[in-house]
Amino acid sequence: MSKISKKYTKFFWLKLKDNFFANKFVKSLRKQENGAIKVIIYIKLQLLSLKNIGVIHYSRLEEDFIDEIAMQIEEEKSLTKDVVLFLQTHDLILLKGDQCIFNNIKGDIATESESRERVAKYRARMKIRLDDAKKNKIEKNTKNGLGKTYTEDFNIVWEIYPKRTGGNSKHDAFKKYMSRIKEGVTHEEIYAGVKRYLLFCDATNKSGTEYVKMASTFLGSGKHYLEKWGIQNESAKSDKINAAAESLKQQYRSC
Repeated sequence: MSKISKKYTKFFWLKLKDNFFANKFVKSLRKQENGAIKVIIYIKLQLLSLKNIGVIHYSRLEEDFIDEIAMQIEEEKSLTKDVVLFLQTHDLILLKGDQCIFNNIKGDIATESESRERVAKYRARMKIRLDDAKKNKIEKNTKNGLGKTYTEDFNIVWEIYPKRTGGNSKHDAFKKYMSRIKEGVTHEEIYAGVKRYLLFCDATNKSGTEYVKMASTFLGSGKHYLEKWGIQNESAKSDKINAAAESLKQQYRSC
């Protein structure tokens, strides 16, 4: 099977400055007879030179270089000749052998590769901005307890843990939680213990007071999460807690 090579077209374009028509040479050209057409010829000549980065080559398709140029840009020979002579007089072009060379035009020519480079730089800048935005979001979410700095399971435990008055470091609680997990304690065991403790604190009106244990203490080596807490399982409240926990799981996964 023959291998088909894919051809790519390389594009060039001319960058006209916003003050192009205020340029003294363009103004002078426009004042001449048929000046508007001559300015168009001037632009066409520049466009004709794009692929060779500012150079028009004489291919000897016509007997005269000027005639060939006029034929290529589809303009009158006399007007094309006037423009070429004007540009030559003002050192805007150089006629050298079989070449018509534009002086100082390279900065006005853009190529596909340059465009790709600009796009790549733009995308790199946007990536930095997006990365910064993500970082800021993570930092904000971490402060709100929603960040990926903590595991999803721990965040669920933290959200249902009874609130207390006074200090209650989430970071310290997370370290204790991870220590228990490394010891072989399951998340389900910890979750069930926290749920029992929440029901106990609600039933004894301790929730929201300083009598609630710090989470780091509850999850510490004393293993308070294994205690029964003297409260019979209240199915209605327990179901609400489970539903809230499931809702939190969905919220964390969408962050």
